[in-house]
Order: sequence, then structure tokens, then C-alpha cells
Amino acid sequence: MDHLTDRQLELWLGSIDKITPDEAATISEHLKLCRFCKKKLNTLKAYYYDLEKGLSQSPGKKERAIASKIFQRRNIKVLPSVSLIQTYQAPLEDHRSSLPVRVKNYLHQYPVSSASITLGTFFLAALLFVIQPWQTLNMNPIYAEVEKNVLHVYNQEGERIWHMVVEGILNNTNSEMEADWPSKRFIRITDIDGDGINEVLLTGDDYNGDFSADILYCYNNDGSLRWKQTTPPPISFGDRTHSRVINWDILDFFVYDPSDDTPKLFVTSNSSWFPSVLFELDASKGEILQSYWHPGWIWDVKIYENSFSENDHLILGATNNAYQKAALIILNPDKISGHSPLKESYQPTEVTRASETKYIMFKPSELNELLGFQLYNEISRIRITDDGGLVIRAIEHLQEPNDPVSILYTLNKNFKVLEAKGVAKYQRLYSDMYNEGKLEQPLTNEYWEALKDSVLYWDETTSSFISHGQIEE
Repeated sequence: MDHLTDRQLELWLGSIDKITPDEAATISEHLKLCRFCKKKLNTLKAYYYDLEKGLSQSPGKKERAIASKIFQRRNIKVLPSVSLIQTYQAPLEDHRSSLPVRVKNYLHQYPVSSASITLGTFFLAALLFVIQPWQTLNMNPIYAEVEKNVLHVYNQEGERIWHMVVEGILNNTNSEMEADWPSKRFIRITDIDGDGINEVLLTGDDYNGDFSADILYCYNNDGSLRWKQTTPPPISFGDRTHSRVINWDILDFFVYDPSDDTPKLFVTSNSSWFPSVLFELDASKGEILQSYWHPGWIWDVKIYENSFSENDHLILGATNNAYQKAALIILNPDKISGHSPLKESYQPTEVTRASETKYIMFKPSELNELLGFQLYNEISRIRITDDGGLVIRAIEHLQEPNDPVSILYTLNKNFKVLEAKGVAKYQRLYSDMYNEGKLEQPLTNEYWEALKDSVLYWDETTSSFISHGQIEE
């Protein structure tokens, strides 16, 4: 059964006199039988109801933002082939201020589907910008993007409040892009000092442009530079001179905002080989307040809020080069300074041991020992579940088929491992190697239990690691 078109539903709801009696009867019978079309009709009813709720009110901020973006992108002559209802439903639901009566009457009299969407958008833009008076420019930045080496910063109404040339930041990046390896974060707009006004944080892509990859730049809401800060000076890990390389790359920067204290600005930065560092910056001056040093890259960071535990935590997914294992690090945001657990030959002299809430390591599997082109694995993703547990992804890079495979570990809210299980690609490849006689142990539940029990936890009382299987329930 074919579904009714948007235009048929719009006419049926708002201009039924414009269709023939036979077509009206056909639509009526279809709506009695088709749940999908009836649901779409109810969505349209709710939409028009919202329009009629406040006919005397002038357009709100969200409507102005829509029209502003239309005017900013005048070079886009044809919008996507969807109805006006579909295009503007989400913004209007976010901000319930309805449009003036002329818009409602226009939509009812001339239902707009894909064939005439540009007419509707022109009408909306003209109404908001010609009929309504212009308001004072809102100077609180909310969004930014780089086009042709120029950074454009916008407020929530979609108005550009300042711009500048930013050589060294990739084109087509914006403040909504997540730090997603192998990419990195370049722009974040956030309130770093808790005063209700956002700042713009930037870092670069390389070391040759005006914006360097190892420097974080902080701009006030008006575009003036507040401060810039480089990665902390490197420390030596034992006699490994390459731990003092100067090629640092800031990967991510974020604000931890506790409910009972001022916000804290954190930055993660990786060097070419190792170490990596998580450090906190003073929001007003950019000075380094505390630093956590780790002998391997930090791949992912999550904020674990106290709705699940007594205290908030920062959770880092990393690789520990000293032990050649993936590492999960749980830190108290108020007390991160120091270095992670290390072998004696890696011990630094410049900093002392940190005091992590938990430090957990995951050994590479037998498949990595057979086919891996790296001795170690890495935690590339951390996900916090609805019940306060964790699901982490440990990646293993293999020579054949020259493609990474993943093992997922599930942890409870006390950070104890409950389960280990390889993804489908891992299981297929492992089974192939076992069938070819290259691996001795079959891929059974006992295999996954043994891998889970091999997880190591740092024991602060003995300054050593104990296995998951040794931990008392």
C-alpha cells in the first residue's frame, strides 16, 4: 500500500476544499487503515496547534536564527526536497514561540511541499527580517566554523559576531565536531569560568601555521585573545631520551563543571612516541595548575559524574608503553598531579607518583601475539552506560588483514570487569587461525573468562598489580 504524500496530508488537514470529493474519500479510507500516515497526520496537527497557540507573539530567537542562516547562505539556491514542516519542525519544537497569524494563514492556504519549499523559506525570512525590528546583537558565542582559512563565530540567533584568519586550523572544521581519532578537536566553545558567557578555545593542526598543534588559544566572547598556553615541558622517563621530544599534539580540551565548585579546564596532549599528559589550566590566565603524566598515548577521556558514585571522576583510555598493555585510568579531578604506575627503568625524577582512584590494564590477546604488528593494545573508546557501568573498546592492530580488531570489556560502576568479548571480526579471524592450527585454545566461554581474569588492577598498598581473578568478591 502506497503512503499518502505530505501534500495530500497538508491539504486534508488545512485546505480540504481544494481537493475533489473522491480524493477526500480515498484519503479518509487510507487513514483508517494506515498507522504510518495517521501518525504523520497527528504530527502535522500538533505542528499547526503550536502555530495557533500564540498568534499575537512576534518571532522568537529560534525563528530568527533560521532566517539568519538562510540569509548567510544565499549561494544555496535549492534546499533539500522535504516539506517545510519537516524542515522547521525540530527548531520550532525547541522554541515554542509561534509565528504571526500571517504565517499560519499562509501555510493553511498554501500547503508547502517539496515542489515549493524555496517560496516558503523566502516568505519566512522576509517576514522575520523585514516586518520585525532588528534586535541588539547577542555577543555570547555558541557556534564556530572555519571556511577558507577564516574562523566565523556565531551567536545562538545565527548572527556572526566576529571572525579572523586562522592559518593552521583545517578548513571545514567546526565547534560541533567531536574529537574522534584519528581526528582531533580544533574548536570548542564553552564557559570555562562559570560566568555564563562562553569562550572560544582553539588549537592548530601542525607547527607551521599561525595556530600550532601544541598550543591552546583562548579567546573572549568579543574575539580578543585572553591567553595561550603550550603543553607542559616534557619529563624524562628513565633513560629513554625520546620521551623528551618536542612534537606535542593537543588532542582534546574540555570543561569539568562540578555542581558545588567552579569549572575546571582540562587538556590532553600526546607526543610523537610517549609520554602523554593530562593537565588543568587556570581559566583566567591559562596557567598550568596540575599535570598527570603517562608513558603512552591517551586516546579517549570521559567525565564520570557522581550520579553513579560518591565522587566525580575523569576516565582515560590509554596505552602504557612501559607494560605494553592498554590502560584504563580513573582520576579524581581535584587531584591528578604525578605519574602513572611504571616499571623501575621508566621512573621519572621530575614528578612523583599520582594517586589514581583506579588503574587497570588489559593484556593483548593471543591473536595479537600471533598477528599483531604492535606489541601493545590500546583503549580507543569509553562509553558510560545508563546504569553507571562502562563499556570499553580495546583495539589490537594486526599485520593481516592489516585491519584492527576489537575486544569489548564491560565494567560495573565500581570499575570491576564483568565480561570480555571479541567483536564478530575478531571471533571470525581467531576461529580461522585456530582451524589452521596456529592457535591452540578454542574460542569458548573459558577463553573469554580467562581473558577477563587476566585484567590487572594497581594495588596501592603493595605498589604492584594484582589480577582480576585474585580480587575478592
